[in-house]
Amino acid sequence: MRIASVILAAGFVASLSGCAYATETVEKVKDVLPLDEVGRHYLQAVCPINDAYAAVQYSLSQLRQGAENGLAAPEIELLRIQAQEALDKLAAAYTTANQQLASDAAELSLEVAPKFEKVNEALQQYTAAAAGARELSATELLKFDWGAVADAAVITDLRKTLGLAVDEQGMLAECQAVAQEEATTDSGDGDKTPADSESQSEG
Repeated sequence: MRIASVILAAGFVASLSGCAYATETVEKVKDVLPLDEVGRHYLQAVCPINDAYAAVQYSLSQLRQGAENGLAAPEIELLRIQAQEALDKLAAAYTTANQQLASDAAELSLEVAPKFEKVNEALQQYTAAAAGARELSATELLKFDWGAVADAAVITDLRKTLGLAVDEQGMLAECQAVAQEEATTDSGDGDKTPADSESQSEG
């Protein structure tokens, strides 16, 4: 009889555990970010990379032009240092984007989470590449192939899932919209009095 009671008790505990698990699962589903919000967070994280990458491309074009024009070694070295500084900023931009995307990981759906993880891995590869490229010579820098660093297809796949643009013009337009939105938000915050800010933080 006692054995039966133990078994029943064990079954009761198991059933409670199952209920708790089910409740926890439902709560997690409720906390999942909608795709449009995930997309907005994604753009806020990665759009700053564009300016940093454009600066790298510009510095490399200046280096290439200088090499083609036969500039003296000291001038070439100066251009290489400028490219090096741009690469440092690019690596920092990749790192920041990776950290911001990772902070959303717990609120992603089962469909999106694996794709985010792959993009994070790609960003880590780009970060390492940018950090490593700063040590290259001028000649090596001009031969560096960014396309071979990581699989850009994983980024395209995630963007499609989030309903974001995958063409260059569309991506630039999205980032411009995000920048405009953030500028408007910052402007609105600047108009608030300290009392307004405190009352909102209390709410």
